[in-house]
Amino acid sequence: MSDQVASDVVDLLRAAYRAFNTRDVEGCCRGGTPTWSGPTAWRAGTSTGATVCAYWTCQWQLVGPAVEPLAFVLEPYDRIRVNVHQRVVDRSGVLVTAGLVQHIYRIHRGLITRMDIRLP
Repeated sequence: MSDQVASDVVDLLRAAYRAFNTRDVEGCCRGGTPTWSGPTAWRAGTSTGATVCAYWTCQWQLVGPAVEPLAFVLEPYDRIRVNVHQRVVDRSGVLVTAGLVQHIYRIHRGLITRMDIRLP
């Protein structure tokens, strides 16, 4: 087993980050299965599929998050960790938070099945 994340997985995730940063909700969700699960940080939980996408759309109306993937790392159990620099500004452009977070993905047959967030 290789310690490298497969290039097609890196491409999938980079495309999702680009879509998120340009507020392309369909592009964000295109890389996931219809039942993929992801965090709803402001609502302290997780949602699935279209509900996560709707959550992001609502979030973007309130704040302007931007995420920059810095490294893609293969973790045990075929999880992919993406070290991310996250920056969030309010509607006035005032910085709310900035720092490093980790996005943990599970990929199955070329699609995201789960995403979690953790602090480094």
